[in-house]
Amino acid sequence: MEVLVQTNNLTKRYGKHKVVNSVNLSVKKGEIYGLIGRNGAGKTTVLRLISGLAKPTGGNVCLFEKNGHDTIYAQNRVGVLIENPGVYPNMNAKENIRLKCLAKGISSKSYITELLESVGLSTADKKKVKHFSVGMKQRLGIALALVGSPELVLLDEPINGLDPQGMAEIREMISRLNRERGITFIISSHILRELSKIATSYGIIEKGELKKQILKTELTEDLEEYFFSLTGGVSHD
Repeated sequence: MEVLVQTNNLTKRYGKHKVVNSVNLSVKKGEIYGLIGRNGAGKTTVLRLISGLAKPTGGNVCLFEKNGHDTIYAQNRVGVLIENPGVYPNMNAKENIRLKCLAKGISSKSYITELLESVGLSTADKKKVKHFSVGMKQRLGIALALVGSPELVLLDEPINGLDPQGMAEIREMISRLNRERGITFIISSHILRELSKIATSYGIIEKGELKKQILKTELTEDLEEYFFSLTGGVSHD
């Protein structure tokens, strides 16, 4: 199976502190890869390094079997939602999507409509974003990450702050996009119990180091307890 993401001794240092330390991560096409770890473990930094939003101190990233982020070919195939969605609060959902589409050279109105439908925002397309709920903002952020039909999408804590129903809706949407569009996802989270419902493989990160990579079929009860200890116990939520 094709490897979409491969990191080789990926390292990020701020001053003397190594936030990411020699991470060797591998994600195959079609996977929903869960990057698990407690807050401050280095998950967000790993995603920023993979996406090209941060430059590594050491090591490298190979995307689509090409080294680095130098090629537009690789950049255009990756969608990113890291930390808070970058939206204009006084604009509605459709206007926010239209701006991103213009930046990508997409002018089709039907494309915007279909994209909003795919994330469940078709009935809220004219509502200003400042009046959106947390879950609606997350949906819009995911829609923005999907502009340009990327093959790989990176999501940083997409269920953080959501109620159980909101978590279930985001989870179902990700599963559907993976199943119907063949999108590969890397999703960071500190809530293993929720992510385990959709992830097909996992990377466990602690203090900037990738401790283990396993498939969902290898996730035994003993390993779950080990993962819970690494995430500070919050994974039982």
